[in-house]
Amino acid sequence: MPYFQYEVKIHMSYKKIVVVTMMWLLVLSGGVIARNSEGVPFEMHFDSDCAETYPFQKQMQDTYQKLMMGIQKDSRYTVLVHNLSLFESEDVTAQMKMGTLVLTQGDGKGATVEGTLAQWNYCVAEVEPKSWLASLFS
Repeated sequence: MPYFQYEVKIHMSYKKIVVVTMMWLLVLSGGVIARNSEGVPFEMHFDSDCAETYPFQKQMQDTYQKLMMGIQKDSRYTVLVHNLSLFESEDVTAQMKMGTLVLTQGDGKGATVEGTLAQWNYCVAEVEPKSWLASLFS
């Protein structure tokens, strides 16, 4: 086999590696963008027999508020994903679909409400590291 054919095979292999790497980076960056967006989008699908939607919405907001109390902004999405069972009950299922919290009550063929879960910002005290060496010179 001439040298040129080896060079073409190596070059094609290099292109495949670059393409796969670029696709992998795009997938990873998409996850980061979803987690850092302002608030978490949600969809609530109510039962076809449901007359009042407010109590269910209030329960969802209260659960989210209790869950996120004391959690830093960067960790909120991860905490939400790992605690979906807190949003579930006897007739309610919770799941994440493409970065959106989807809650379905009963058959889910009734009204649909969409929105963004509120970001609860609490003051977290900044800790300044102390150095005995720095305190000698200040």
